[in-house]
Amino acid sequence: MKAHAAGVLLALVSVMAAAQSGPGATPADRARPIRWVVPQPPGTASDTMARTIAQKLSEQWSRPIVIDNRTG
Repeated sequence: MKAHAAGVLLALVSVMAAAQSGPGATPADRARPIRWVVPQPPGTASDTMARTIAQKLSEQWSRPIVIDNRTG
């Protein structure tokens, strides 16, 4: 369970770092969705947690976050 929590936390930090726009970012860049790769199949605890966090972050940042499940 600790490994899953650490993985989700690492992914969250990655998403937050990717969401920060640099000084040269255009409004079109800020409107593009953020892709969050979850290395677990859909329906797992990690996927559910990522989707819950992504929904809240999307509301706060006014930017869509897309969950991309990649297993293997």
